[in-house]
Amino acid sequence: MESGKSILCDPSRAYFSTKLQSERLETLALAKELRSLLGRPIRVCDPFCGVGPALAALFSEPGLGGDVLAADRNPDAVEILLDNHRRVAPRDYPPRPSPLARNPQARLAGVADAVQLARTAALAGH
Repeated sequence: MESGKSILCDPSRAYFSTKLQSERLETLALAKELRSLLGRPIRVCDPFCGVGPALAALFSEPGLGGDVLAADRNPDAVEILLDNHRRVAPRDYPPRPSPLARNPQARLAGVADAVQLARTAALAGH
């Protein structure tokens, strides 16, 4: 369980720290406050998303996240992330991890090196 959401994790394939749950709940509260200040859904970038515990919390809040970019260098973590996305925010997601690519409804998720994200022309403006 993570922030009230059931997410999957396989520690033999991807690391996931439950110790950071209170920080993720604080991030959720701050994201809600930012949405209120802006008067619109916020854009979220998680360049070290892992299996997606922070995104699970954000997806649980209706109308919070607009565009989302989720990346991790570990293809196993991205595979689990996509499965978790299907569970907490049902949509059609690719069955396997791939290089960072647009997914349904303004969501980008995939395998990418966070250091290279700023240099990726295809992501400009996202």
